[in-house]
Amino acid sequence: MDVLILELYGLKPMEFTAAREEYVAHACKAGAKQPAAAIGVLRKPADAAWTAGLLARQRPKEAQGLVQLGEALRVAHRTLDGDELLKLSHDQHVVIGELAGTARALAAEAGPMVSEPELHEVEQILHPVLADADADVAAKPKAERKPRALRRSRRLTCRRWLRLFRNSAESSQGSPRRAARVDDLRG
Repeated sequence: MDVLILELYGLKPMEFTAAREEYVAHACKAGAKQPAAAIGVLRKPADAAWTAGLLARQRPKEAQGLVQLGEALRVAHRTLDGDELLKLSHDQHVVIGELAGTARALAAEAGPMVSEPELHEVEQILHPVLADADADVAAKPKAERKPRALRRSRRLTCRRWLRLFRNSAESSQGSPRRAARVDDLRG
């Protein structure tokens, strides 16, 4: 099921809905009602989320570098290493800007052009990757919290992005084959 989800989210946004409906139809035909329902509720990714995912799939080493930078930032924060925090904070802005630019170029090669507002959204998707994905939002003062829907959406996007690049880094090929069988959905 995870392979299928990664495959769907790897498609261009304009191809997503038709492919999702095709998989739902195949799953229903095979009597796989639970997988059909799970696939049917998947939402078409926003262009920015798709662009960030494209970066994770096609440049997993660079994506891993962002996660490692986040780990280094957390260590520096825990140890109160001011000099290291200053350096890493600067690196954070540089790396996110470079990754967003790379993602934009990858998207342009794949077809859809990424606008400036979408590029800013890509950066907003990458920023939480620096933080601990399991961090407790409730620990923040209420004034610092984002609206619940936005927090949930960003958290899900961040987790999907992390899962996506981890799976991409582990796979031997850059993109999954578009040959998921309905039998695979049951397991």
